Amino acid sequence: MEPLWKFDYETGDVAFPMNFRIGYIFQAGGFKYNAYVEPEWMVYRSERTSLDTTNFGVRFGFRIFLPE
Repeated sequence: MEPLWKFDYETGDVAFPMNFRIGYIFQAGGFKYNAYVEPEWMVYRSERTSLDTTNFGVRFGFRIFLPE
């Protein structure tokens, strides 16, 4: 799930999460692999925002790319 920026024009609620990804792509056995870590934090959230109240999280990922 990617960070979701929220702008509610009716109530004035806003939420601004930010994240960045640090990863490494390598090749082994004819396949390419992408391993990464992605921290995310809530930069700003209105008091009445209905989004999750978590302020920080970390996502780990691993992808395999098939050969062409």
